[in-house]
Amino acid sequence: MIRSLLLSCLFVFVSACGSLQPVKDDATRATLELKPALGTKELYPAPVFSVLLPSYLNESTVWYLDSSGTLVALTDYIWVDSLSKAIQRELTVALAKPTAFSGDTRIDVGLPRFILREDGSAIALAEVKTSTANDDGFLPIMSVEVADAWNLDQPETYLQGYQKLLQATVDVISKELDSIQPKKSP
Repeated sequence: MIRSLLLSCLFVFVSACGSLQPVKDDATRATLELKPALGTKELYPAPVFSVLLPSYLNESTVWYLDSSGTLVALTDYIWVDSLSKAIQRELTVALAKPTAFSGDTRIDVGLPRFILREDGSAIALAEVKTSTANDDGFLPIMSVEVADAWNLDQPETYLQGYQKLLQATVDVISKELDSIQPKKSP
């Protein structure tokens, strides 16, 4: 009895799998990367431990906001890797300094908003926490807006738009981090 039940379940499972067809995935793949700064200075990477994004941004889907504030997918494009990991990697390099960070320094970044808009602009909100063994600090919440980041009529410009948004976000975070770094005497 049990044997015949298992065989019938196996038959149903195998016949269901037989009807599955592979999906043709012809979406254009991209990774969010910034252009490297030119120069030969030795820099120490920033200790960016985490980047937190809304869950929908950690999907492979590329999103933008329409004029009513609704998320819309750019269906012909996907992210190759997790957007939070890509941003963490880029922040670690982009926030590098010529002097090493203290060994126990940790930078955690929250980006509750990091998105392109239908009108071609882009917006980010950044929450940055710095911590050491002796101190935790929060930088002021930073709002970043980029006009003319991309063009919805040319959706392939989304990557350029996200790169512009990330670079503007890096610039604002870097300026805030510089303002709290202790100044060294000459």
